[in-house]
Amino acid sequence: MYKALNEQRNEALKDLPILQAELEKAQREVSCMKREHAELVEKVRIFEFEDERLSVVANDATSQVQEKIDLIDQLRAEMNELKASAEMLRSRMNLLASEMEATKEELASVKDKLRVMKDKVDK
Repeated sequence: MYKALNEQRNEALKDLPILQAELEKAQREVSCMKREHAELVEKVRIFEFEDERLSVVANDATSQVQEKIDLIDQLRAEMNELKASAEMLRSRMNLLASEMEATKEELASVKDKLRVMKDKVDK
């Protein structure tokens, strides 16, 4: 039994350099794969960072556009108020102009009456 175990050990020892070479090869492959994995993780981080930056830029652009739209809406509302105010002032001016015309006509009429009366008094 000792002799059989000794032969097995000797055969195992013969296979040991082959197994060690295979182990070293597997370790190199694992090391290479770890490096590749690390590079891929870094690329993903960079991509995520770029994606986040693009998202932030897009969000900034969107918020700037929204701010401009809000400003345009606000300016339109102010313009509509100014138009309404201008229209109200126009109508008041027209009313005052017509009242002024009526007053001028009345004044002219009173002046005529006064002249007629003055002429009568002078006669």
